[in-house]
Amino acid sequence: ALYARAHKGIDIELHLDALFGNLTVANLNFLSLFRECILQTQTPLGGWKVFRRAQRAFTLARYVERTAQLAAPKIECGVFQGFSALLACKVLKALDSGFDGSGYCLCDSYEGLSSPSEGDLIYPAGPANTNKAVLSHAMGHFAVDLNTVQARFGDFPGLDFQKGWIPE
Repeated sequence: ALYARAHKGIDIELHLDALFGNLTVANLNFLSLFRECILQTQTPLGGWKVFRRAQRAFTLARYVERTAQLAAPKIECGVFQGFSALLACKVLKALDSGFDGSGYCLCDSYEGLSSPSEGDLIYPAGPANTNKAVLSHAMGHFAVDLNTVQARFGDFPGLDFQKGWIPE
């Protein structure tokens, strides 16, 4: 609530442009790439958190650009709506116009998060909450079915989609 009040009325687009407008990754304008991937994957963004999401995306894009030449398969564990994978694929395509997704595996349950266990308990800080644990998530949270995610990657027919739980 504090951040919401502090940032009420902020011109987010102005600040995004100031921070990321002139940055490039693989000769692509990063901010345009970021916006395109957000739209294509229908990834929700809210208020001031967009800056943190953009910074993380820029970091990922730079690492993808730097490691693209490594002759090793690439895997993403936990795909959700596909934003990070789409961003990575577009960077790889910009570096190699023949990139079709081959050698890139997207692994997810496509059913959301698993049933929480005792290890997923969170103990809020403060003396009044000493023994009051809450679950970190609900089963099925972040579910996006495989067909929905696959439909977002039409330009990358070589992608390998693996449906299953990460430890398995």
